[in-house]
Formats: sequence, C-alpha cells, structure tokens
Amino acid sequence: MLCDLRPWLLDSLDFMIEQLKSAKSPEDQFAGTDAAMGFIPFLRCRLKEDIYLGAQFTWALHIWVDADHYKSVWVAMADSPPDEFSKAADELIDTLAVLKGIVAAPPTFEKEGAAESGLI
Repeated sequence: MLCDLRPWLLDSLDFMIEQLKSAKSPEDQFAGTDAAMGFIPFLRCRLKEDIYLGAQFTWALHIWVDADHYKSVWVAMADSPPDEFSKAADELIDTLAVLKGIVAAPPTFEKEGAAESGLI
C-alpha cells in the first residue's frame, strides 16, 4: 500500500532539495544530482494519482521530468562547471520550494465535485 501522496511528495521534495544543496560542493556535484534525479520516475508515477498536482509539477519542472529527456538534462547539469551548476541548482531548488508550497496547501476543490464535473 502506498502512503498518502501529499506527505510523500513533501518528503521527496525535501530530499531532492537537500541533495541539490549538497551537490553544490564540487566533490558531491554528480552524486547529489544523481540522487535527486533518481526520484523522477517515482515522482512521475505518483503524480498520476492527482491530476492537479501532476499538472503543477509538469508545468513547473517541464524538461526536468520529461520522460524522454530528463536523464540527459540532469546529467548535463551534473557535468557543468561548478559556477554554472550552482546557478542551475539554485533555480531548481527555488522551483522545488514553490512546489512544496503548492503541495502543502489544501486542495482547491473537493474531489467529489471534481469527479461530478468531469475534471477527474
């Protein structure tokens, strides 16, 4: 049985942020990036449980979670010079922090109403 989506997402986002912060040290750049990237398949799978959150994550992370390109994008970031990596990591960390706020906020509509309206 899977745990509730929102707490899982909050924990996963915290882990990804932590890994990206540690990766800003040049000796940990590849390992931290690889650890954060490793959550993408799980993230994509779990986001299918909530179309609202799935849309928010897809919109915010676009190429970082795209099934066809995410690995090459994350590896390219990990291979970039430390100053470029730090800038990209900071931008991604900021995006992940915004997503944490979205996940932590209560849903904007009731699932029953959404189901009846055809939204889900």
